[in-house]
Amino acid sequence: MDSRTELIQCTSFEILSDLAKFPVTSYWEDAPAAYLRDRAKRAGLEVSMDVWGNVLVKKPGTDHRSPGIAFVAHMDHPGYEVVAQRGDQLVLKTLGGVGVAAGTEGATILVIDACGRRLKATVTGAEKAEGKLQKTRELAGWLGTDTVYAKLDRDHDLGRLPRPVVPDLPDCSLMTI
Repeated sequence: MDSRTELIQCTSFEILSDLAKFPVTSYWEDAPAAYLRDRAKRAGLEVSMDVWGNVLVKKPGTDHRSPGIAFVAHMDHPGYEVVAQRGDQLVLKTLGGVGVAAGTEGATILVIDACGRRLKATVTGAEKAEGKLQKTRELAGWLGTDTVYAKLDRDHDLGRLPRPVVPDLPDCSLMTI
């Protein structure tokens, strides 16, 4: 392997490793977006962000008349957001479309609290899917409801949980270019 290929490979793994440290789910993508923005700026690339939080990076080509190339990847993965808490009982809203296992009683999840602590919780169930669309989604393997219930595995003094809950399920995918 030549030195340029090795550098690209090492840098790619470094970026991937850094991104994997962020707990992200749909609508909670500020941290990886800022990381990518800052990394691209340090590399001397032109960077902007659109109103939806997408990071847009440009590298000028040698022929300005040639069409551009776009590389696209998600910065999030499916998860939940805590919408209510009563003691150790949590009400979760699904974000990004999660598999049916995410609402299955006994599934283990991680709750990220306001201080960034990762706390184990156990799903206690989900609302029943109502309507044709929701039932069809469940037949296809997706959770047909957007409300899931969980219980923290230990008693914690959490106060309000304004951060998302990240599922501890192996259904996330990675796209490399």
